[in-house]
Amino acid sequence: MTAPTHSYRTFIACEVAEAWDALVNGDQTARYYYGTRVESDWTEAGPIRYLSPDGSVVADGVVLSVEPPNRLELMFHARWDQELAAEGPVRMVWLIGETNDLTSVTVESHLDPASKTFENFSGGIPYIVSGMKTLLETGKPMGSGQE
Repeated sequence: MTAPTHSYRTFIACEVAEAWDALVNGDQTARYYYGTRVESDWTEAGPIRYLSPDGSVVADGVVLSVEPPNRLELMFHARWDQELAAEGPVRMVWLIGETNDLTSVTVESHLDPASKTFENFSGGIPYIVSGMKTLLETGKPMGSGQE
C-alpha cells in the first residue's frame, strides 16, 4: 500500500462512537459535509453515495473496507465538477481513534499531486473535518448554509 499524498488530522472532544456516527449517518453528514447526505449499507464492496439536498449525486464510490468505529476505506469519485469526475476516483481512508482523552480523526487521500482533485481536496477535506469537529463539540453546524 502506498503512502497517502494528502493527510489531515484533527482532535475532537467527543467519543469515538460519536465521530463514527457523524461519518456514516446521513442526517449528520448533511450538517457538515457541504450539505450532502451519505448513503451506504456500509459493507465491504457496497456502494456509497453523497446526495445534494435536491437528491442529485455529487459523489459516489465503493466501500473497500469498514471496521467500525475506527476505519473506513473507500473509493470516492467526485461528480460535482466535470474535470474532477474525469480524473477518476480517489482512495480515501478515514481513521478514528483515541488520543489523550480526545478523539482523533484522520483522513488520508491517495491523489496525483498535479491533479485538480489534489487541489480541491487540499482545501475541502480540512473544511469537512472542521465542520464535523464543530458539529460534535457544539451541536451546531459550522456555517455555509448547512442546517
